[in-house]
Parts: sequence; C-alpha cells; structure tokens
Amino acid sequence: MKRTQVLLSLDPVPGNARNSEGDFLRLRDGSIIIIYTQYTTDEYGDSTPTRIVSRVSRDNGESWSDYRVVLEPEKFGAINVSSVSLMRMQNGDVGMLFLIKREEDRNWHRDIYLARSRDECESFYSFTDCTPGDYIGKYCVNNSRLRRLSSGRLIYPLSLHPGCQKADTGAERRAGATSHTLGAFMYSDDDGYTWKRSAEYVFPPFTAGNAGIQEGEIYEICPGVIKCLFRTDKMYQYESMSLDDGDHWTVPQPSIFTGPCSPISLSKNPYSGKIYAFWNPIPVHNGRSGSKERPARSPLAVAEVGKNLSNLEWMDIAEEDRSAGYAYTAIFYTNENEALIAYCAGRPTEDRGMLCRLNISRVCLTPAPDAPKSIF
Repeated sequence: MKRTQVLLSLDPVPGNARNSEGDFLRLRDGSIIIIYTQYTTDEYGDSTPTRIVSRVSRDNGESWSDYRVVLEPEKFGAINVSSVSLMRMQNGDVGMLFLIKREEDRNWHRDIYLARSRDECESFYSFTDCTPGDYIGKYCVNNSRLRRLSSGRLIYPLSLHPGCQKADTGAERRAGATSHTLGAFMYSDDDGYTWKRSAEYVFPPFTAGNAGIQEGEIYEICPGVIKCLFRTDKMYQYESMSLDDGDHWTVPQPSIFTGPCSPISLSKNPYSGKIYAFWNPIPVHNGRSGSKERPARSPLAVAEVGKNLSNLEWMDIAEEDRSAGYAYTAIFYTNENEALIAYCAGRPTEDRGMLCRLNISRVCLTPAPDAPKSIF
C-alpha cells in the first residue's frame, strides 16, 4: 500500500500562478483549517502579489471547502503576505504569524506580524509586530515554525541575510558577494503581545558557500533544552542547541539528517508521543546538482526519530516522483498512526517551479515491513 495519499492538489492556473506554504489548526467545532498563501497574478516569485486564504475540512481531511480570503496585503500597504504559522493562544484566540513584503522592499526588508482571531479565523482583530527592530536587511521565517515551549514561551527561528543590507543613507541598497546567512530567534513570554530577540546570533561554522545557515526548525527535547535544525548547502541539516529556552545557542554542527539546502519539518504526535520528520534526504553532490528534470528537493522522506533527534527508528519514502520537488511541509496529526501534511509539490517541467503547487495528503506513520533499505 502506498504510504501517502493525495487528498487535494492546488494547481497553478492563469491569474493564480502559485499556491504555497501554509499551516493547519483544529477549530473548536472539530473541523480542520488550513491557511496558506495564494498568489494573485501570473507571477510566482517569493515577493510577487499574494493574499492569505483558508480552506476547511469537516471530515478529518478527506475533503476540503473552496478557499476563503483571510487577509489581503493592502491592509498593510504591501504587495505580499505569506508564510503562515498557526497557534492556539492561551486565552483561546487563534494566533497567525506571517510575513509582510512591501513593493519598495521586495527583496530586502520584511515585516513579521502576529494576528489574533476571536472567531476561529473568520476575522483577525489584533496585529502585533514581531520583527527584530535592531536589524535592517533581509530576514525570513518559514511557514509552520511558531512553537510553544513547556515554559509557555512562544518562539520562532529567523534567518538573517547580512549580504542584503540598506546603505547608510537608507536610500540605496547593496548586496554582498555572499550572504553567510545567520540564525536568530524571536520569543515572547506574554503569549505574543511583546517580542524580544535571542541574546545572540547563531553563526555558521564555515565561510565558503552562499547559503550559510538558513531557516531553522525548533524542537524542545526536554524543558528548557531545544535543538534547532538549519538548512545548509553543506550536505546536512546543521543543528544547534540551547539550554536556556532559546536565548543562547551552541555552534552548529552536522546533524543526522542529510539533504540539500531544503528545510526539514518535525514534530511530536500528541496521540502517540512519537517524533516524526519530513525532509529531502539526498544531498546535492557530484552528479546531482538539481535541474528541471530532476529537482534537488526530491524525494520527500518520512522517519520516526529518536527522542534526542540523534537516531532514526525507521525511514521511508513519502513522495518519490523524481521529476517533482517537495518542501515546506506542515504536519497535522489526526490519530496515532496518521497525519495530514501540506507541502509544495510542483513539477518544474510542467509548472513554473516546484513551489507552485500545494498538496494536502494523508500519510501513514507505521513502519512498513518492505520499506526500502536505501533511497539513493
């Protein structure tokens, strides 16, 4: 039996060139909502016109409603709103973290806001700036990255691009020869009303290459102890650890997860307590540079991970079409043996890029006796 069943595929169409990264949440009436980025022209670059829309399933993901517009960029004088993370807040509100990109700052400055809803995402009444105010330049956060630690602290990982900074006059911009991207973290100890940046940046332990350490994924191993996995172009996800709820971090080192410069997604299943990861496990190596015919972000693997993120209990292929690319996975557990995932799943040979199609699929989380020994 195939491990992954596609339930909904949101293909690019004229006037909607891309449907992309989003996140899930269980609503009070038992339904499941997904909120994601819908591109609203025939452009599909990361900073082209978008809006944030939602769909709802009332049968645990088997079928989905038509889309409903949640947020337009014009509310912020912007052209693009994207990269949604959803969180149930302590007072019962729904929190939605997202990025804002303005015309004058398409590839530079980006604002990050947390919106709150009292009516289960029908409307949002409060918008809190979660942007690191001491940094001028380009920064980014992936979808489905907002986490609540056991202490109650909210935290999300940032990537900072020093190679894309404003000139001293503020009127011009310059790009460095390499970004040497850094990691940082924003956190809130009052349920999202005020935000601070972590006490220190996380620097890559290497200087060659352009990627640096990019958008991270956080997992709390035990109270106060956190690991963050950063995508890199060094054939591995690099991991850093914090022992103080995310304020200070160790120097990143290669983790057990191989791969190209593509983000990993992992979380704990609340029904079973088991940890699962979704990622692209094959690095970009000699002879595998990535192309339209064979995208680097392929295949998509799923694995049960040991509690310290230091071993794999089992591993299998979730999506294996080598002509497609898969990334930016949001995970929602429906029971101890199944999850819904939403992820980019485009085919660059027929679409405009692997980010242009959004799939929602059901994934079996039990090990298969005939799981492949190797996926290379």
